[in-house]
Amino acid sequence: MKVCICSLSNRPILYEKTFTIMERYCKKWGHHFFPYYELLATDRHPAWGKIALCKKLLETQLFDYVIWIDDDIVLTNMEKNIVDFINETNDKCISIQKENKRGKSINSGFMIMKNDPTTLKILNDVWVEGETSKYKTNHPWEQGVIKPYVYKNITHFHLFNNKELQTFHPGCGSWAGKWRWEKGEFSCHLAGIGMKRRILLIDELIKNISNTNE
Repeated sequence: MKVCICSLSNRPILYEKTFTIMERYCKKWGHHFFPYYELLATDRHPAWGKIALCKKLLETQLFDYVIWIDDDIVLTNMEKNIVDFINETNDKCISIQKENKRGKSINSGFMIMKNDPTTLKILNDVWVEGETSKYKTNHPWEQGVIKPYVYKNITHFHLFNNKELQTFHPGCGSWAGKWRWEKGEFSCHLAGIGMKRRILLIDELIKNISNTNE
């Protein structure tokens, strides 16, 4: 199985830390790492670049799965192969985690995409809808378009439960609640906080990753 983990960032203060961890993880498990450093959605919020980048990588037909990870997510368990998550997706086109809120919600910071014509159609549909959506430039950006699409076309999606793919750092605020990161979990998302504090927390995470992750 050929797996590509990708991310996009023009924020070196972040990617010099998080991408280093992603690259180390990929080397350990023999996966391809594809970092991208330029914006791909110049007339939209930068978060839309994940849709464009994943689409480009799938179109190369070089990989069986393309996995998107936000640039403010730290991989914190090097001992779990991402293929284990893929094997839980029931061969669905796109796998995504439920958000840590009530109701129908998702978090698009971490997505597993099967290389399939239907996957490409989904990404194209989301991109096209985004062109006229208020979420083109407004929060929560691409996630605001993806969420209703997921639940209208649920047969093409696998939904991971909270904390399976990603958790949220307690430092993000009280909203992290019971979905807060704990040592040994696969990844920690540092969302919704100022950059200075985000960097401090990332440094703390990296420092405290178990020696078994080395």
